[in-house]
Amino acid sequence: MYSVVLMTATWIAYGLRFDFVVPTDHASRFFDFWLWIWAGKLAVLALAGQFSSLLSFFSLPDLKRLGVSLGSVTLVLMELWYVSDG
Repeated sequence: MYSVVLMTATWIAYGLRFDFVVPTDHASRFFDFWLWIWAGKLAVLALAGQFSSLLSFFSLPDLKRLGVSLGSVTLVLMELWYVSDG
């Protein structure tokens, strides 16, 4: 379920960024690098224990765990992007 949500959110974000007319060069490379990002985010969520709780009993500690987990992955990815471009 989490993987479907991640993929859908990313695809919607791409659509919003390009007014739902994604250029072909971006669309063709979409899965080339996003598969690694999704895998990393899902791995961090698993390490944080997010999959052990039920979504119907979602609480503030769960929200904090989600924010810290996904935020840390995002910071690492941004650092990798900065280092690889510079």
